[in-house]
Amino acid sequence: MKIILKDWKTGFEKVTLTKLQINILGISLRDAEFNVDSILNGDEVILNVEDEFLAQKFIEKISEIRVNFQIFEIT
Repeated sequence: MKIILKDWKTGFEKVTLTKLQINILGISLRDAEFNVDSILNGDEVILNVEDEFLAQKFIEKISEIRVNFQIFEIT
């Protein structure tokens, strides 16, 4: 599954998004911080998540912290 982090809404929780990427997706701190900074700079970030359960868990959590995202199912 591809999750595209598009941008953020007012009240966006930068630190929480960094931690979610590390704890749920296993992304390194360096890469997670780079992804968050990219979103803040107006760039989209594409995350490829192979584990469906982890992808759904991540989506559920980022919905709560004011991240705009899009999902693409890979078949």
